[in-house]
Amino acid sequence: IHSIWAIDLRRSELRRAAHQRKKMLSFLRRAVQGLRRKREREEVRPDEMPAPIEEVDAEKREKKRRRRLQEQEEDKKEAMKGHYDQRKRRFVKKKRSPLASLRKKQAILATSMTSGTGSGKALGELVELIEDALDDLYPVPEAESLEKAKARPQRYNAIDLETAGVLYISFKDTSIDAVAVCKHACARCERSRRLARLIPFTDVCYASEEDVLATVQPLLDRLEGRSYAVEVKRRNNETFPKDDVIRSVARAIPRPWKVDLKEPDCTILVHVFQSIAGCAVVPGYHDLKDMNLPKLKKAKAAAAAEAAARGQAQGEQGEQGDVDEIL
Repeated sequence: IHSIWAIDLRRSELRRAAHQRKKMLSFLRRAVQGLRRKREREEVRPDEMPAPIEEVDAEKREKKRRRRLQEQEEDKKEAMKGHYDQRKRRFVKKKRSPLASLRKKQAILATSMTSGTGSGKALGELVELIEDALDDLYPVPEAESLEKAKARPQRYNAIDLETAGVLYISFKDTSIDAVAVCKHACARCERSRRLARLIPFTDVCYASEEDVLATVQPLLDRLEGRSYAVEVKRRNNETFPKDDVIRSVARAIPRPWKVDLKEPDCTILVHVFQSIAGCAVVPGYHDLKDMNLPKLKKAKAAAAAEAAARGQAQGEQGEQGDVDEIL
């Protein structure tokens, strides 16, 4: 057994030595090849000498720059095509957001107290209020024939936002003032049973702090009174910097106006829905109960009851005075 173990040990040592010899030979072979190449370079004639290192580096840098520019151009083309779909193995064109077409247009966002089939009836009430407002504020002469009436351009569109309880009307006619239309509808709030609130948008932009500030800036000429408040609300967008926008808008307002959060003379509205932001400056927004139609109806009913009670009291006092005169 001892002799067998000694033979195996000897064989392993021989294999290890052969491996070391093989590595040494490969190293010597590479060294000889390197020396030969070095000697060949030194024996090159002056007219056959390669270009200086600076020129070679400059050429390499130029090739890298061209390759980088080419890659950038290819990336731009791919970005315009869309994203690469691994399953389809081709570039898929990006779909434009349907909300992008709503920017730079006046609009009205309304909330309803019903959803499902009731939202259709709420939309009918909203359209009826808007039609009455347009007939009173922006009358159009009657068409001479039915064909001419059909050929007239549509002044607004109802947009489906695919959100329960949210209605959206976008105005095509730039002469229509969404704030005036909403105030007219608030004056006839008793005609609505399903609408909860109206929110006018004088301008619609992308939902970012920079775009909102640039949109609100030209609207500050509509400020009235001495006090103001900034109302920023968001729907289906949790990343919008609400507090930063409030501070930025407040800094942009001139000094004569003061902040009043309880009873402001004028309210600056910034309402965000997904990727769009609607902005408006509404004087008397607080007096209209924030354009909350149920609250307006209750306030009108309370005022009417108070006026009736006051008239009844005055009538009783008048009858009592007549009786005293007769006596």
